[in-house]
Amino acid sequence: MYMNPGLISITWDQLRHVMFDKVSMPFGAVIALLKRCANVIECTLCFDHKPLPETTSNLVLRHLQSLCLIFDGQADRFLGLLVLPSLRTLKLDSTKEWLCWSKGAIPQLIQRSGCHIEILHSSVKIHADDIASVLREIQLFLNYPFPPPLFQIQLWK
Repeated sequence: MYMNPGLISITWDQLRHVMFDKVSMPFGAVIALLKRCANVIECTLCFDHKPLPETTSNLVLRHLQSLCLIFDGQADRFLGLLVLPSLRTLKLDSTKEWLCWSKGAIPQLIQRSGCHIEILHSSVKIHADDIASVLREIQLFLNYPFPPPLFQIQLWK
């Protein structure tokens, strides 16, 4: 059971930092809630189950710079709906050691969003080709004529 965001009397677009712990609502409801947070710059979502896949439109969060996904099931479907042009930090965690991202999920997010990841932190298995793709993207970004950002990648077994 979840609460309808329309029932909560706050101005959602004023929120800059959002954390939803133990999200147990369908993807569509999460997307609808985040659409109301159009100016969010930092977001943490903790899914406590495998959310139901359903058809919904992409979620564009133009100002989001930092996204942390913590999940117990595959969240690839959710990641596939996101368009995050300002994303700089992506953190992926899970309580299940055996979980891994589907091949292409992270590079597709970067390409779809046109973002420049500076920090990638993952305790979830990422396919080696995806890591190579992210590093190639970073190399292209570092060749731009402005000062490059620091890049940090953290991967754990």
